[in-house]
Amino acid sequence: MGSAFCFVALFIIGFTSGIEAQVKVTDELTLAPGVQKHAGLDEVYRKFSQAYRDLDAAAFKQIYTSDAAYLVPGQNVEIGIEPVTANFARFFDSIRQREARITIAFEIVQRKAESSMAYDVGIYTIRTFNKQGAEIGVGKGKFVVVGLRIDDAWKFQVDGYSALPADTAQAAPTVSSVSWIAGCWEINDTARERIVQEQWMKPAGGVMLGMARTIRAGRLVNWEFTRLIEKDGDVFYVAKPSQNAAETFFKLVKSSPNEAIFENPEHDFPQRIIYRRSGDKITARIEGTNNGKPAAMDYPFTKAACE
Repeated sequence: MGSAFCFVALFIIGFTSGIEAQVKVTDELTLAPGVQKHAGLDEVYRKFSQAYRDLDAAAFKQIYTSDAAYLVPGQNVEIGIEPVTANFARFFDSIRQREARITIAFEIVQRKAESSMAYDVGIYTIRTFNKQGAEIGVGKGKFVVVGLRIDDAWKFQVDGYSALPADTAQAAPTVSSVSWIAGCWEINDTARERIVQEQWMKPAGGVMLGMARTIRAGRLVNWEFTRLIEKDGDVFYVAKPSQNAAETFFKLVKSSPNEAIFENPEHDFPQRIIYRRSGDKITARIEGTNNGKPAAMDYPFTKAACE
């Protein structure tokens, strides 16, 4: 389960005979009517919520199995505890950069458990608070997990989640929501004697500064200065290629821990810039219509040392 998700919870609280009430296991775990407590699984959820409160990515090594499958919406399946913990580490880093804190709560709506394997279907709610303690965002989503008992301890073997439509007003986006693109990225195309490099600084002062260059056969062929800025309650990708005299603004229209989409329908080409992350790789994509025809280009970057 990841960073920003949404759902509408149905609370059925019975005070008369024939109506079964929810069971509140902890402040951050409730069971829908008919769902039975399970000491092993319920303890995993307690650890999960504690890790969110502490922003402790290392804690997930005690929550997931060593070969856990982590199903991120719109991304490849991530296998193994290292990419799973790395995903949470990046998310928690973005929360720290905002000087915020988060909580996560679960409602289990269906559960089936056997001696050494179980699954849960449920809803989780993530709440974000600023450093003054005021709530600044709510996200909810649905999830399915498969748990295994290993050496008398229960852990998640499979974790898949997806967002549900927002039912509350969300906080204004910030550049920190896409801070995961910070760092140095490179395409080394030896067949074409081409190197493409892109670098982004970490957020500071509501801005991320970036730059890119393309080297072909040892010569600089083009370059670009970029910025991510906060303006009028939105985030914009500002591009200034070497061949253009003016900057172009693309508005952030979608953001998740692994994807950012920027759009400018009035621009000639591209009208859309997309960044998608998978592990230590980022694919930058430009797309739209060019001379009346659909067009797109992908730039598959790999993490590189910043030198």
